[in-house]
Amino acid sequence: MSTSIYIMCLFFIFSACKRSSFQNDLNADKLIRINSPAKLNISDLVYDIDTIRLETNDESVMNNISNMHIMNNKFYILANNHTVIKIFDYNGKYLSQINNHGNGPDEYIRISSFKVDKLNNRIIIADSFSRRIFAYDQYGKQLQNIKLDFEPITILPYDDAFINIYSGPRGIYENADMENRNIHFLDKKGKFISSAIEIDTPNSINISSMFQTGITKNGEILFQPVLSEVTYQIRNNYEVIPLYAFVNNSSYNLLTLSEKNK
Repeated sequence: MSTSIYIMCLFFIFSACKRSSFQNDLNADKLIRINSPAKLNISDLVYDIDTIRLETNDESVMNNISNMHIMNNKFYILANNHTVIKIFDYNGKYLSQINNHGNGPDEYIRISSFKVDKLNNRIIIADSFSRRIFAYDQYGKQLQNIKLDFEPITILPYDDAFINIYSGPRGIYENADMENRNIHFLDKKGKFISSAIEIDTPNSINISSMFQTGITKNGEILFQPVLSEVTYQIRNNYEVIPLYAFVNNSSYNLLTLSEKNK
């Protein structure tokens, strides 16, 4: 039976909104003041819409799509319950796939983190079950298989090394620096180097750290911790700075510290 699969790409031009405890440390142009929401039409938010029909064959068929990245005019689509990454070109033609699901030495049990490294043309995935980082080239050929001594949450490329983003739950790491801070700098072999950003929500549950991170075109990383009002920028040489602070001018109340802890 033939199945038609479509991808719709929407480019949005709006920001998320919160208040900052770093207001006094940032210039006025770094404070984003949020007012009560206005009525908006979808046309006010969407910059462009494009619909691409993906090729359908025995290898390209997929289900349970959960994430997608674009690199070098290719679509990388995480599907099949976090076990397969399908690769298509910009015209929807099926190219290849990453399908190393299993218990072998070069296989992953489940893809818990999935990013593209545009500076080095790599696909970076992590498996928290087998405690490994895998790197693939843009066509899906495995380049690296790195065994870790900790459970990776969200792994990001950082030059030729990596960053682990962690926002809870607590009690995962034996290393106190990793346990109590959001940003874990790793070397190219996956070994812990240093950490940054004190976790201020000690009982927080991890609300999928991957949704709180973004990588700019020049490779800089933006990160907003769970329940935080500050967006941080991670620069080269392990420098982490508060970049933007969200100021609540709306009619909505923010969570108190005790409510955050709950």
